[in-house]
Amino acid sequence: MQKTAAADNQLVLGTFLAAILLFVAIGIGYKVAKPSNAAHSPHTHAFNVTAGKKDVGQLLPVLSVQKGDLVVINISSAQAGMIMVHGFDDMPQVDALHPAVFQMRATQTGRFSLHLHTSNGTQIDIATIEVSPDD
Repeated sequence: MQKTAAADNQLVLGTFLAAILLFVAIGIGYKVAKPSNAAHSPHTHAFNVTAGKKDVGQLLPVLSVQKGDLVVINISSAQAGMIMVHGFDDMPQVDALHPAVFQMRATQTGRFSLHLHTSNGTQIDIATIEVSPDD
């Protein structure tokens, strides 16, 4: 009878170890299959800014978005010129009678200066566009 008790103990121990291995395997499989971060679904962000002289010490607005977002900026200015964001094409013209609408897809992360190149060659900083990673 003692042999049977030892065999029963081995069977219980073997079943217990098999159950632990099964739970570990399921846990590892879940961790591998589960995405670590849900993908960022792009949003559209609309901003209104005005080009003009800033007071001493006045900070430029920061337009914060995430990579992949669509950025729409309505820009008004008392001075005529070309709106610029280095690294992006199709920059609009702006003047006192015709506000500009600038659209861009935030494809690169970083901080980008939004500024106006006036018709007399002056550069006027308007805002900073800050693009964060999408995770």
